[in-house]
Amino acid sequence: MTADRNTDLRAVDAATGQANRRRNETASVIYPTLVGRVYANPTVPKATGAYFSVNPVLVAGTEVEAGSGILTVDVSRSFPVFVVGSKAPVAGENLICRLIGSRWVAEHMGKASNKITVPGCPCLIPPTLHMSVVHPEANVGIFQNAVLNYTTLPPELAPLGIGAKSFISSTSFIDNITFDLFWYRFFCASGFFCLGRVYATSLYGSPFSDTIRYRWLAGQPGNTCSPFLLSNGQIYPGGDATSVVAISE
Repeated sequence: MTADRNTDLRAVDAATGQANRRRNETASVIYPTLVGRVYANPTVPKATGAYFSVNPVLVAGTEVEAGSGILTVDVSRSFPVFVVGSKAPVAGENLICRLIGSRWVAEHMGKASNKITVPGCPCLIPPTLHMSVVHPEANVGIFQNAVLNYTTLPPELAPLGIGAKSFISSTSFIDNITFDLFWYRFFCASGFFCLGRVYATSLYGSPFSDTIRYRWLAGQPGNTCSPFLLSNGQIYPGGDATSVVAISE
């Protein structure tokens, strides 16, 4: 009985597989779909909403879980496909192309960006930045390596009027002159990326926002938006310029 039952189950599985294949074949006739690989003809468009040249791709390989697929590109044939979506594909990418009406169409979406807009800054910035310092012992230790996160300001800093959120160091540091605790604050002003310090309580005032201690001009060599990097900056007047501060992703 067990052998007969197993035989029956295999027969059902085979019949189901054949039915599924027939449905897929019928759908492919009604709604033709294939894989196309983008190539330069002679150049690849820079934006969607345009036709891209693709070569048809044959998909093969053993159809088992985790089985390796085999893609074979037919470079002897090509066709234009109209690409919609938020990001243009590049040469070598594979697109799922569908015949809609009388035109081949494919959708290509870019990865969602987690970068943020910061008031006054000329480019989008990742929400976590890394501050690295050469000669942190200089300038009475004003500059130390730190992680800067875009986050809600501590309530005690609200009276400073610098906004509800800002780039603030993940830890506090000791002012080696007054021995008060401070956080680094990274922001933009007058076209510059700026670094200063903010205190909840200090001899300078409570709360208190320090003067700009380091700044970088957007567009200068060594300062880029993508990847986000500030390596060419200027220390505050009178500061020891051997202490170099860089901000990166």
